Amino acid sequence: MYLFSTFIKSTDMVEYVFSQRQIYLLALFPTIIVIFKIFLFDKNSFNDLLIFSLLECLLFNLAHNAANVNIFYFGFFIYGTKNVDFQKILKMFLFVNLFGTALSMLLAFTGVIPNYAALRSTYSPVRRYSLGAIYPTNLAARFFSILMAYAALKKFKLSIPEYISFFAVAIWTYVVTDTRLDLILTLLLISAIMFYKPISKLLNKVS
Repeated sequence: MYLFSTFIKSTDMVEYVFSQRQIYLLALFPTIIVIFKIFLFDKNSFNDLLIFSLLECLLFNLAHNAANVNIFYFGFFIYGTKNVDFQKILKMFLFVNLFGTALSMLLAFTGVIPNYAALRSTYSPVRRYSLGAIYPTNLAARFFSILMAYAALKKFKLSIPEYISFFAVAIWTYVVTDTRLDLILTLLLISAIMFYKPISKLLNKVS
């Protein structure tokens, strides 16, 4: 629920499909559940809980000053992942982002929410489309995060069809959004996966 609420904030579904109050409740309910998990079910020492509480107070102050409550909420979910299988977290992240992206694109194509289109510059004929995201760069960043999560889920071991799919997503995303940074990051990710073993050995020697 929390992942979906943060996803909605990065799309034009805000106010067109979901109200601010609904998004707030989607974030609040799972946060309360995680708080109960941390304080009642996880085996944390008193000192650990005290330090965590003080850290959350600091994060609350930062969130208030930055006008961004995500900083505050993230603390609960990061600490609350104790004894939770990381693979399950990755699978949930992928499901929410793939489902949310498909939904926002469908709503944009059907005219329920805006499909933002912008020119790179006044003299450029290139159009950049958001397909339901609040801006084209958000859509590109979302696809990069999906590829990154999938690579981690596969433990950075991809088959030939998966490599081809990664390249296809990178090219399609660049054509639609004209976002150079995410194209470069995706190509670097693919390169890192291809040379994962030698890179890991080098890092192990350095560390």
